[in-house]
Amino acid sequence: MKRNFIWNIVGSTAVAAFTVIISLMITRISGLDAAGIFSIGIAIANLLYTVATFGIRNFQASDVKGEYKFNDYLYTRVFTCIVAIITSLFIIYNNHYKLDVLLVILVLCLYKVIDAISDVYQGMFQLNNRLDIAGKSNFIRIVASVVLFTLILFYTNNLLVACLGMFLINAALVYVYDIRKAKSFLKYEGKTNISTVFNILRNTVTLFGTLFLLTYIVNSSKYAIDQFMGTEEQAIYNILFLPSLVINLAMEFLLRPILVSLAYKWENDDIKSFLLEIYKIVGIAIICGGIGIIVSYYIGIPVLQILYKVPLEQYKWILIILMTSAGITAIGRVFTYGLITMRKQKILLICYVMGALGAYFLTTILVREYGMMGAAVGNLGVSIILSISLWIALIRISLKKCIKVI
Repeated sequence: MKRNFIWNIVGSTAVAAFTVIISLMITRISGLDAAGIFSIGIAIANLLYTVATFGIRNFQASDVKGEYKFNDYLYTRVFTCIVAIITSLFIIYNNHYKLDVLLVILVLCLYKVIDAISDVYQGMFQLNNRLDIAGKSNFIRIVASVVLFTLILFYTNNLLVACLGMFLINAALVYVYDIRKAKSFLKYEGKTNISTVFNILRNTVTLFGTLFLLTYIVNSSKYAIDQFMGTEEQAIYNILFLPSLVINLAMEFLLRPILVSLAYKWENDDIKSFLLEIYKIVGIAIICGGIGIIVSYYIGIPVLQILYKVPLEQYKWILIILMTSAGITAIGRVFTYGLITMRKQKILLICYVMGALGAYFLTTILVREYGMMGAAVGNLGVSIILSISLWIALIRISLKKCIKVI
């Protein structure tokens, strides 16, 4: 258990640090314009990652009854990755990007598709109580990707070539590490038919919709900035946005290791323990968010200016608003995991559809009128509304189950 916890922290830290370090290197080596291209590229790639994973990881990791075999999950993942690649081509074509920007976005989408392939193996490791292997995989691949990317960018100053190198090393390591490690857990399970694939997709489609909309909500301000502002503004907003990843990292530390435990408690009608676990994590999220806001207020801008060598004094309150939004989003994420464990994907989807609609209209209007400040305020407003609606749903379902048990 200790091994799982430590390597989950190490792996999650690497994942959270990836965008921060890559953005730092691009800003330092190639300037704000290239950093802005990467920012919108990784925002689109993250959205396509949700298509490739299709919400199956949490469903797979909580499949304690063995409803489906690993091969079923694997073939389903291959199918969703193909869909993700096709979708990325559609999005890129529809936005009429310049060729250099288009190619960078495409390669970043392919990079995240490789992450999605790794994710299905990590789900199997997690279900077998070997989250340490998943953590090691994330750590090794992220470190190798960042190092190679930085070296290529430093010597060529070519963002596309650096992204391509990062994609190739990521693909090679998934084969060398994840797939080879998986062999010791696998046994012949028979063939997977197309109906099983569609059964899994049917079971997770609402969860996919939720995670897709969550990713859209988180990045909606970036999409609006891409629509109404330039790449330099995109890069500055991304720099201000990055510290909020610390709070998301804390949530990964807390939520992923206990997902299986939450599933067992809910299945065994231990509702009191289930809710206590949820509220304990919410309390920690509030503390982490509060610390993040205080630190950002006093030293956030000076530290970011030292790291990125970009003047940011005028954006202090945008940073504070984004950190507040991240803390509230983290609380909503806890409730999301609780509802996933309850298998209440349809209710989740309803909450996130409303949140996504709010995000689209709010960020579009506010960014068009107030620029980056509008983007930050829109983010905050949506996170508050969404978290409250998720909490209400969680409480209502828990109360209903309590009455049935009694």
